[in-house]
Amino acid sequence: MQKILDLSEKFTERQVICALNEASVYNKRNLTYIENVLISWSNKGLSTEDIESGIR
Repeated sequence: MQKILDLSEKFTERQVICALNEASVYNKRNLTYIENVLISWSNKGLSTEDIESGIR
C-alpha cells in the first residue's frame, strides 16, 4: 500500500488508477510493472486524458 501512495505523490491519482487497471487487464499484478507503465506514459508525455481515451 505504501508503494501505491508513493506513486500517487509522483503521478496523479487518476494516472495511478489507470496504471492499476492496465496491469489488471494484462494480469501483471506487481508494483514494478505498474511503476514502469507510469514512467513510460510520462516519458511519452501522455496526459491523463490521453491515457483514459486509450492512447498509449
